[in-house]
Amino acid sequence: VEERVKYTVLLTTSDKKGAGTSSSVWIELIGPSGSSGRKPLYNTSANAGEAPLARGSTSKFEVESGMLGPLSAIRVGHDGAGANPAWHLDKAKVRCEKDKRKFLFVCRKWLAGDMADGRTEREVLVTEFETPLVQYE
Repeated sequence: VEERVKYTVLLTTSDKKGAGTSSSVWIELIGPSGSSGRKPLYNTSANAGEAPLARGSTSKFEVESGMLGPLSAIRVGHDGAGANPAWHLDKAKVRCEKDKRKFLFVCRKWLAGDMADGRTEREVLVTEFETPLVQYE
């Protein structure tokens, strides 16, 4: 049986007009050992009253996958649903809860069928990563 590993995902929506989304968002984590496949994200943030992926906010999600090794990229996208589907993703941070490695993915692009290049999904390469030598909180 393949070992299941928990990943914490923090998505920061840009502080631009119309940046928040009403769509259902998914993420795919990619590393040398493969891909997580598309994982739908559910808001587990403590600010339950706030809409997930609102303008200028950071939303926290958890996904499970097999151990992927050091992440090299993510794919992120949405279904284009709701009254305000366009989304401007500033960045994503992913932490592997098994080895505590952290990965930063800077996007700073629209995921919108009617804006910029019209794409509702993006592949973002890793911008930087941390291998913990000490425990961070």
